Amino acid sequence: MEKLEDTILNNLIHNETFCRKALPHIKPDYFTGVDRIVYELIVSFIGKYNKLPTSQILNIEYQKSDRANAANAHDVLSLIDSFANHVDAELEWLVNTTEKWCKDRAVHNGVMEAISIIDGKGDKAEGAIPDILNKALSVTFDTTVGHDFIDDADKRFDFYHLVEDKMPFDLEMFNTITGGGVPNKTLNILLAGCVHPDTKVKIRIRKPN
Repeated sequence: MEKLEDTILNNLIHNETFCRKALPHIKPDYFTGVDRIVYELIVSFIGKYNKLPTSQILNIEYQKSDRANAANAHDVLSLIDSFANHVDAELEWLVNTTEKWCKDRAVHNGVMEAISIIDGKGDKAEGAIPDILNKALSVTFDTTVGHDFIDDADKRFDFYHLVEDKMPFDLEMFNTITGGGVPNKTLNILLAGCVHPDTKVKIRIRKPN
């Protein structure tokens, strides 16, 4: 039965859409043993030629490397040769499954690193543990940072016409500039140009009921 790691590696060289979606989020230390060696061969080739390698190319690249005479060379070549038999996997399933696998591996590695730090074997202080675990838990393939101008036209239209409850300013000009005030539960900063040191400025804060 094929391991999930092998399925991921197989599709990295056969499915360009999946490769471009998943590769930026997959780290070498998510793999172990033979799988890691093959993954590093794939990444090295893509980084150099910006194209997906074939199983034949990986075979040649491995035999040219300084790992070709390692004890596990036969296992590496067997895995690479197995990639010649490729069956397309459903893309959405593949992406979702790989994302979950990456999260699981990141958390596992983060916990192991935290244990190492606690045991005094790591090169980081214990204060680094929360950050290590937060980074592991935040692994995601979602790179959305806003609305796509074309694909999200309907969402963008709704966003532009969203009616919000606003808290008005006491200064009418501020209301004109902001379209009636600032939305509730938002953080806002107002900046003004420099004034003369002798100029008196009054600030009044009104808290909502």
